[in-house]
Amino acid sequence: MTSDLPIIDRQERLDGYREALEEYGISPDPRWVISVPFNEEGGERAAHQLINSGLPLTAAVTFNDVMAAGIMRILHQRGVQLPQQLSIVGFDDVVLARYLYPALTTMHYPVEQMARCAAQLAIQLYQGITPPPSSNHFNAELVIRDSVAPYFSR
Repeated sequence: MTSDLPIIDRQERLDGYREALEEYGISPDPRWVISVPFNEEGGERAAHQLINSGLPLTAAVTFNDVMAAGIMRILHQRGVQLPQQLSIVGFDDVVLARYLYPALTTMHYPVEQMARCAAQLAIQLYQGITPPPSSNHFNAELVIRDSVAPYFSR
């Protein structure tokens, strides 16, 4: 599930998804990508699309944790057992993620490090210092919780 907004994060995450599948010899099916608003209502809409698609899915990766929460709500209502029937992974590691049931596996962004870097740049610019052009890269880390299960256990 991805955002329906044309933002760089969306494209980079889709590229990473496709590269990971291809690395394991899996051809991405365009029907596996659902673009919805990146909020809980978008997640609910994505869950309905998943259920109605009839596709034999084992896992869902979402654009953010809030979207994952919306998906989880609808799947619970429909009696889908997470993670036994479907694994789900979010992105952002918001506080909510650890309190969902099951606790959401997610990607953690180093937000504090990113904010510190942005603040330092803002202070330099405010002081009239023009730093040389640079590119800052931040890596997300997988936080494994309870919303995923090995494929062979299904």
